Amino acid sequence: LENVLMVNKILDLDSNLFPEGLNNKEVVEIFGKVGLGKTELLVHLIARCLMPKSWVIDLNKLTAIGNVSSNQSINVNLSEFSSIDQNEIPKVILIETESKFSMLRLYTILENRISLCLDKCNLNKEIFCSNQFQAMVKKFIKDRLKNLTVYRCSNNEQFILALCASELLIQSLIANKTISSVITPVFIDSVNSNFEIGDKYNHSIGLRDYDHTEKYAVQLIKKLINRYNICLIGTRLDLRIGSNEYSSFRKWQSCVNKQIELKEHILNKNNDQ
Repeated sequence: LENVLMVNKILDLDSNLFPEGLNNKEVVEIFGKVGLGKTELLVHLIARCLMPKSWVIDLNKLTAIGNVSSNQSINVNLSEFSSIDQNEIPKVILIETESKFSMLRLYTILENRISLCLDKCNLNKEIFCSNQFQAMVKKFIKDRLKNLTVYRCSNNEQFILALCASELLIQSLIANKTISSVITPVFIDSVNSNFEIGDKYNHSIGLRDYDHTEKYAVQLIKKLINRYNICLIGTRLDLRIGSNEYSSFRKWQSCVNKQIELKEHILNKNNDQ
């Protein structure tokens, strides 16, 4: 494994949040109160990971449409919405614990960003509005979404299993030489949800389960970081900060090296850019 692990790679996700990029082995915590847009921010960051720098469209595949000359193709520049330092699209892992993530929302963001870039190409309106061209756009987006793996968790055990499954997935990607030159970003939406709640459906909360889950989860996360050189971004609900009862998630914070606090809505959900 050591021969193919990524070294000194940087993921350019957002110049405002990460001016120097996101390095491998880096753990970022995004925390804030309910409703500030933590999940929405993760979706936008995932969209940047999935978007390539450019898209070459072969218009010869379009039939029965006027104003399409032979051997015509366009190169759509998507770098404005892409992690532009990557040579290839990274495999992205998302572990979500509160069922807030929406695949439709992610699809919409990708679709709207591609449309904005296509507008700059001055593409013929007849071509753009054709069913064949729209089918090409849909296929392009679906191909990008194939690079995303989502694990949905509803209790402690599933959260731990999702971390173990992430390691197995990364091992298979390394064995197939799929991620030899890119960072594999791992996103965890509401990382502390399963630290607190043993079983959401039975409404049981126990300090013993909480401590055990956090300790085991942090061990697995540190293993992923140190052995596979991934980067990890996790959101945390800032609900019990300062509480002696829950010790402010100290085990989790021991592996965090960058924190971002959301104090107000940083993303407007009506703005898909």
